[in-house]
Amino acid sequence: MLTKRLNTVILSAVTLASCVFSGCANSQKKEVFAVMVTDVGGITDQAFNQAAYEDGLMRIEKELNVEVKYIDSTQNADYLSNINKAADQEPKIVWGVGNKLADAMEESAKNNKNQQYGLIDYTYPTVNPNIISISFKDNESSFLVGYLAAALSQTGKLGFIGGIESDNIDRFEWGYKAGAKYYAQENNKNIIVSAQYANSFTDQAKGKDIANKMYVDGCDIIYSAAGAVGLGVLESSKEHNLYFMGADRDQTSIDPQHILACSLKNIGNVMFTTSKGIYDQKEPRVIGENRNLGLSDDAVGIAFGSNKLITDEIKNKIEELKNKIISNEFAIPYDKASYDEFIAKLGK
Repeated sequence: MLTKRLNTVILSAVTLASCVFSGCANSQKKEVFAVMVTDVGGITDQAFNQAAYEDGLMRIEKELNVEVKYIDSTQNADYLSNINKAADQEPKIVWGVGNKLADAMEESAKNNKNQQYGLIDYTYPTVNPNIISISFKDNESSFLVGYLAAALSQTGKLGFIGGIESDNIDRFEWGYKAGAKYYAQENNKNIIVSAQYANSFTDQAKGKDIANKMYVDGCDIIYSAAGAVGLGVLESSKEHNLYFMGADRDQTSIDPQHILACSLKNIGNVMFTTSKGIYDQKEPRVIGENRNLGLSDDAVGIAFGSNKLITDEIKNKIEELKNKIISNEFAIPYDKASYDEFIAKLGK
């Protein structure tokens, strides 16, 4: 009996020591709190996906001290399988980056009714009970960028390069054009904006080709809302020693000489705030909501580069316009019809 008891004590001690030094599987296993699925741009696109990853997912991991993961999509066909892989890990929330994931996320959500999902940059026509979809008033920040570009242009010719035509990218284009037109009307100038789409968010060579032609045709500033395509546009701006404006995140430190400013989409803040709300509940909760956020929510904005062209005077003017938009003194167009209405009112 004594021998048996002694053996039990020794076995317990060995087991405890093993847990301390090597880690017991059950006690050391960390629950995955969030899994993020990218679109085809990937987390190094210097734009949309990278902002979600660095400013959102990494902040969630650091400040909430939780386990997070991400899955890169390399083609459109990956979306559903990647979202399902994320859901299989049973995190508190599956984040999807980009409107192209909308259908896949909706299908996954219908098959996993207890799983919470969050989709960045899309508004569902009908609210899904377990998806929070967040869209941004990119037309507001693009208006500020358009005004700035018109104020800084020496040729009176500006360019806009979009990724793939959609309601989301329309907001960038028409907001930008409206800002340039507002400056022209206010200062009795003639400003022309040329717009073209790359039909891609990844084809840097296509972005560079389009930009080359725009710069040769007289544009001295190009605004790109096209994900990684913008890297090709930036390369062209360097070669022509002209100017670039980016979208979604602050890229100005990459090339302060040629990147005058960037419109901001504060994806990271939105992802973190939403995730923290789930974390603070301490119990799973189902969320179903569409949110549309803008300047008044600090969800979009503008980042200035350090080029000497950008004076304190123009920064103050941009701040004045920002406050007017927040106070609803005028509505910023988001498509061709609302742009035409905006222009008609300007002419009065």
